[in-house]
Amino acid sequence: MNRFILYVLGFIFLTIGFTFFILYFNLFIFGYSFIEYILFLIGRWECYSFVIGIFLIVVAMVRKEKKR
Repeated sequence: MNRFILYVLGFIFLTIGFTFFILYFNLFIFGYSFIEYILFLIGRWECYSFVIGIFLIVVAMVRKEKKR
């Protein structure tokens, strides 16, 4: 059950982070270069949820359940 909760929580974080990546992709219209875009993403807390989501999903997949 804990693996399922970690997986779902990771998927939620991953979705939130990816959504903000797409939303901030509009910065290219305002003349941002790719390097400026990456530096902007590093400074935003919303984009860290993408990395947290990937981490939680990986932990949920490799974690072993205790046998009862």
